[in-house]
Amino acid sequence: GRAAEGVAWFDAVLTNPDIDLAEVPADVMARALADSVQLFAAVGRDGDIDRVQRAVAIARESGDPGLLARALFACGSAYVDDSEQARAYFGEALELARTADDRWMVCGILAWTAYATFLEGRLLEAIQLAREGQELADSIGDRDTSRHCRWSRATATCHAADFGCLSELEEILHDARAADDVVRWANTLACQSHALVYRGEWQAARAAADALDRVAASVGPAHGILVCAYLACAALAAGDIASAVAAGGEGRRLLADTPVIAAVRTMNPAAETALAQGDLVTARRFAEEAVAGAPVCLRPRELNTRARVALAEGDATRALSDVLEASALAAENGLLLELPNTLELLAQVKLAAAVHHDAARLLGAADA
Repeated sequence: GRAAEGVAWFDAVLTNPDIDLAEVPADVMARALADSVQLFAAVGRDGDIDRVQRAVAIARESGDPGLLARALFACGSAYVDDSEQARAYFGEALELARTADDRWMVCGILAWTAYATFLEGRLLEAIQLAREGQELADSIGDRDTSRHCRWSRATATCHAADFGCLSELEEILHDARAADDVVRWANTLACQSHALVYRGEWQAARAAADALDRVAASVGPAHGILVCAYLACAALAAGDIASAVAAGGEGRRLLADTPVIAAVRTMNPAAETALAQGDLVTARRFAEEAVAGAPVCLRPRELNTRARVALAEGDATRALSDVLEASALAAENGLLLELPNTLELLAQVKLAAAVHHDAARLLGAADA
């Protein structure tokens, strides 16, 4: 359960100028490089692409298919923000692991592939991959990967607007605490807070973010950034703009010093907070950055926020473009979590054009 400590040990060795890494046997070096990047990915830190590419090169030269699968698996994790690259590496690793009947590696790769597929916004496929990985993990007694798969499935289910995920998240949380699995413990609290905000249960969402704060240091800086993001989201849901500004500002300060994956960077509601303060210039800048950097699973939220900024600026045409893109993503991928907001924004566009009958129908659809 000491993820941050593991990262620190790898950094202490691999970046130490007093250690001659050339003396390390090639297979040991490849495993160390791959495992370090795999751990970085698990705690939400940007992977060192050069490091993991070196691991793959060593593994290919060695001719050891198990070592190559391990390096490719890590490479896919490092490229999790680049879905095409990630899926290629995971696919090759999975084929090697299945050929070798390495079921422990197979279920691990399935867990990570499910998460990468979720980030792409392909919720149904992510849920199926996570279910396959969990069944295999349970059959061999790999409880850690089973929790990872259950969490990936619950997260995808949340973004499909199925709040039955909350009971599953509570069970994962119980299991993670019992096992001192701080990575899944923290990730589950983050997803729980996110889901509760959309349920309108801002007090419970803030409690989950506070609980995340108590374990974040054991995971790493990325989860400290998530604490700030979810506290800001809960504060916005409560209409507490001052607290949202404070939490969001701290999150941006931490982001400036910490390389993290896109899903972590995007969670800070900076544009929404600036818009709530009436600062349209800052809101526009943050909204553009968020849309450009968001993974597909979070893109509808950022498009809706940018549409709100456009409406505040009096630009209904620009708002309509973003709202239509958000609705298309919902239709194509089952990303229903933001759909009520999308419909409400479309109603506001109709109101701006004085098409009141359509606006009323859209508001009714949003409410339903």
